[in-house]
Amino acid sequence: MGKWEDGCWVWKLNWRRELMERERAAVDDFLQFITNFVPSAGSLDSWSWSGGKDGRYSTKEAYEVIRETRNEATDQLPLKEVLSKVWGMAVPHKAMVLAWRLLRNRLPTCDNLRRRNILVGETECCCNACILNLETANHIFLHCPKTEKVWDGIFQWMGICFIRPHCVVSHFTQFVQLGRGKRAEKLLEALWSCTCWLIWKWRNESRWEGKNWDIKDAIMEVKARIWSWNKIFNYFESELNFSSWMSCNLSVWLL
Repeated sequence: MGKWEDGCWVWKLNWRRELMERERAAVDDFLQFITNFVPSAGSLDSWSWSGGKDGRYSTKEAYEVIRETRNEATDQLPLKEVLSKVWGMAVPHKAMVLAWRLLRNRLPTCDNLRRRNILVGETECCCNACILNLETANHIFLHCPKTEKVWDGIFQWMGICFIRPHCVVSHFTQFVQLGRGKRAEKLLEALWSCTCWLIWKWRNESRWEGKNWDIKDAIMEVKARIWSWNKIFNYFESELNFSSWMSCNLSVWLL
């Protein structure tokens, strides 16, 4: 693990196998992290739990640490409460299930598959749309350059400026609060889940069928889906025909 050299502690880590290329960055971060910890000469090693007051581990304190971390990641809104909103959304069941899996990070994205040793190669783990980054839920649905342009088109349709949060949970909790009143919230929940469901659909078509989806066509498909869903769930009352709906400003029903 390490040794003393001229009164200074030097870490020397021996790995059981040769490191893979994708692991080297994590190793560098780890080495940089442990350089801040210097053992005491002449003292025996011991375990210490940093999540409590006395340095002794307890499952209760570990639970509190996990809960606080989740609350910070969701802007202080517990994940359980976020998921309860999903099951109350007025959307088709397939979109509801996709939203629930997405918010729990249970979709078969490449990072999740690699974690289960299903995917190994660097190339097959990249986002199929931009070929730039590892395919994670946050990347696919929020930060991929193509996805960002889809959201930009949606926000332009809504007449709203919105700074996208880093994670999908925060994105959902903030997005559904962009309107006024329960009816606007109902429409925003549908718009968010519809956009995410279609992004996943386009991702699968691109990855498995080799289809290249167009950003303008994607935005138009979101609008068309909301129009058809409104006939079932009645998000808003309007005498607009389909052509007028596709060119209208959605802010009329949000503010």
